[in-house]
Amino acid sequence: MKIFTVDLPVAGFQAFACPGLSIVRADAVRDAGAVQRLVAACAGEPAGMAPLPTPAGMTAELQSRSGREVAAWLAWPQVSSGVPAGLVVLVAAGGANLPRWSIGWLLVNPAWRRQHVGMALVATALQFAGERGASVVYAETLGRWPAAVAFWGAARLAAERHVAKLLGSGESRKTAEG
Repeated sequence: MKIFTVDLPVAGFQAFACPGLSIVRADAVRDAGAVQRLVAACAGEPAGMAPLPTPAGMTAELQSRSGREVAAWLAWPQVSSGVPAGLVVLVAAGGANLPRWSIGWLLVNPAWRRQHVGMALVATALQFAGERGASVVYAETLGRWPAAVAFWGAARLAAERHVAKLLGSGESRKTAEG
């Protein structure tokens, strides 16, 4: 199984305008229903992807626990159907003195793909991490998910003013919980 890892320098990533959306900090309890509706909208997209966590499992991913702090944001359309346009989950693990920051999940509602929602969510997460002292945030995806590999390659290009790498590796994990 080939894993692609991208190291995103926080300082090199600029905000992405995403007209028609508001990005707001998510709360695991308050936003559980919205997160579950987004997971349901993304289920089976694209074909061939491993299944997402169950809606309840994704809600659990938003909760911090010992050694793992989580922050998440939802992208909401101005004209909402009750289903968010996307979600990003940022994880800091490894201790308060030297946390390792990574994108735990990035989901974009199929109806909102290719409209910069993912980039806007990633930019929000990177800004938050940078404000807390992070210089790099890691993300990874499976090589068999070509759309995800292409997205993270584009994210790397968005941060190109600084050094960012997209590596094909074995099964080593560089994310916070790796």
